[in-house]
Amino acid sequence: YGWWSRYNYLTSAAMDSGLAISGLVIYFALQANNIDFPNWWGNPEDQYFDHCPLGGSNYWQTYPK
Repeated sequence: YGWWSRYNYLTSAAMDSGLAISGLVIYFALQANNIDFPNWWGNPEDQYFDHCPLGGSNYWQTYPK
């Protein structure tokens, strides 16, 4: 209990910083090599990013094809 009460803020900051830095490293490593997100059943290319076929409709009710 003594160690945790003394170093809990340092441990928490280290974990938060490690997560942020690893996220940036992974993002830039994939972007620098022009690696696209894999195409699988959960993210078809023929729909919008929110996977809603009516996501491109507008006020005048023109729907995407």
